[in-house]
Amino acid sequence: MISDKASDVMPQWSPDGRSLLFQRQTLNANGTVASSLLTILDLQSKVLSGLPGSENLMNPSWSPDGRYVAALSDDGRKLVVLHLQSQPWSELTTGVGFAAGPFWTRDSTCVYVQEVWSGAEQPIFKVRVKDSKKELVATTKQLVRNDTLGYALVGLAPDDSPVATLLVRDTDIYALEFDFP
Repeated sequence: MISDKASDVMPQWSPDGRSLLFQRQTLNANGTVASSLLTILDLQSKVLSGLPGSENLMNPSWSPDGRYVAALSDDGRKLVVLHLQSQPWSELTTGVGFAAGPFWTRDSTCVYVQEVWSGAEQPIFKVRVKDSKKELVATTKQLVRNDTLGYALVGLAPDDSPVATLLVRDTDIYALEFDFP
């Protein structure tokens, strides 16, 4: 998969386990990304297929029912979804800067994303696929620790509640002594 002119990142198994979805990045001579395309590898036939209209999209995520692919625009300002049977891509929502997600709910009806570039609150949103209804789920205001710098959406729990990691300051160490021989 990886050659000297391409880099394959963000792999996702298809729900049936027969294919891989990933972001294929074409590299310039200096190693920087020139362009990218969401690509599916059929593991049985070994055939690579680019998803039409997925140029410069990132963070692909296959829905659990296998009907959809969600992704973010390369500038992080759009959450888009592709219905694999009918196509084309449709915009679910826009924001200042999505960077965490997309993560699908178990029933494939909603997608979670986090807008990490929008300031200190770093909101997590749940977006419904059928009508693009956007619901605020969480912000840093809900965190009770005063030493928290921020948080990052890393997935969904089995009940579809968001799972996040906290970014905290080093305030737990007040003094440190070493006795060297």
